[in-house]
Order: sequence, then structure tokens, then C-alpha cells
Amino acid sequence: IRSFVPQSVLMAKKRAAEEDDDEDLDETTMTQSVRSASRRSASRRGSTAVRSTSFEDQRTAGTRRSGNNPAVVAVTAVSIKAKVVTILVANTCGFLHAVGGPNTQNQDGILVKVSALVDFAHAAVSRHSGVIASYHGDHFVATFNAVKTCGGHSVAAARTAIELRDGSHSQGFRGAFRVGIATGKCHVGNLGSNEVKAFSTVGPAYQQASVLERLTRVYADDADINRANESSIVLATRRTCADIATMFRFRFLD
Repeated sequence: IRSFVPQSVLMAKKRAAEEDDDEDLDETTMTQSVRSASRRSASRRGSTAVRSTSFEDQRTAGTRRSGNNPAVVAVTAVSIKAKVVTILVANTCGFLHAVGGPNTQNQDGILVKVSALVDFAHAAVSRHSGVIASYHGDHFVATFNAVKTCGGHSVAAARTAIELRDGSHSQGFRGAFRVGIATGKCHVGNLGSNEVKAFSTVGPAYQQASVLERLTRVYADDADINRANESSIVLATRRTCADIATMFRFRFLD
């Protein structure tokens, strides 16, 4: 893009610049005459400045101790904005009985196996730029493009689901992952009150992913009839399938 300026405008700018240079020379002369007086007064103000600085440091330290840090307030403040996100809800089938059931006395064994399961799920989600929003035992909810930006969040969630589905038996959990995925516009942010507050995702995608995870019990036999483990299944909404159409194979169930 080129810009053409009339000659009269250029000359006017040149004259204004020359006048500014003359004013700068006058100000420089006046500044030199004032410097000596400023140095004399600066020595008298030295002790006062030291005391004032010490007082400011004490006041700043007191502010930090009182918890009025603007950065902390900004992080914990209630906020919300609309974003297109992908929600993944995963649950294991048969994991409770695999660790011994509710009546087992081997509590240390349960702790070890649950910790290993959480590490496995967290690694799979984090590897694809997702965040585990919540988990309860062997039930996980992960968000993509909600807490942090995730390009291609539908694809990232689908890849995570495949890793969860295919990797559970190789890790020796003896429980199959059943996963529901949904993509849509949601409201995300710090929500709640002064007593209870959490980063939340509010929108239809969350409910759809939860429902799909429950529906895996209905469609598991038909969807995975050719798989070695018929309990493993991933269900996704049409919106998610449209986003991942060029990278995954899938078929419509309903």
C-alpha cells in the first residue's frame, strides 16, 4: 500500500520540526542553569527519601500479607465466556471387581491400582492438550479447549478416547473404558460463590457426553462385535464426527 502526500503538507511538517528543534535548544540552556540548584536540594532530600522509601516498603509488605494481590484476585474472580469446546466422559467397566470388589480387605492394592489408573488417564489426556476437569474413582471428565486453548480439540479428544479404549488392557487394569464425546458451544470460566468456586463448563456438550457414556452400555455389543474386547466402545455426537471425518473411521448407530 502506497500513500502519496501533497508537497505543501510535507513543507508544513518540515517547518514544524525546525521550530521544535529551536525550542529544544532553549530548553537545554535553561536546564543547565537549573541543574546546580537541583543538586544542592537533592542532598537535603536524601535522608527524607530514604525514610519515605522504607515506609513504602513496609506498606507494600503489609498489603501482600493482607492478601490484596491483584494477580490473585484476577485468577480467582468470577468470570465466564462462550467457547466451542469438546467434552470427554470416560468410565471403566469391571474395574471395581478387578481390584477385588467392595468387600476386599486389600486396601493397599486398591490404592495402587486406582493410582495407576489415574496416572494412565491423566497421561493420555495431557498428551493431547486436554485437562481432567474431575474424576471420581474410575470415572473421568476431560475438557479440550476449555481451560486452555487446544487447536483441533475434537480430533484431540477422539485420539485420547482411542488411547483410553485400547490401552487399558495393555496396562493390566482388566477393565474396559467406555467413552462419550461431544462438541459444542459452552460457557466456561470460574463459577460459583465466595464459599464454593470452580472452573466449570456449562452447556449442552457436557450433558451430551455424559449421556453418550451411559449409552455405551446399550450399544456396546452391536458396535464392537468384531473386537477382541466387546466391552470397549467410544460414542460421539454428529458434530464431533463431522470434525474428525478425515482422520477416523466411524459408523452411525442412531
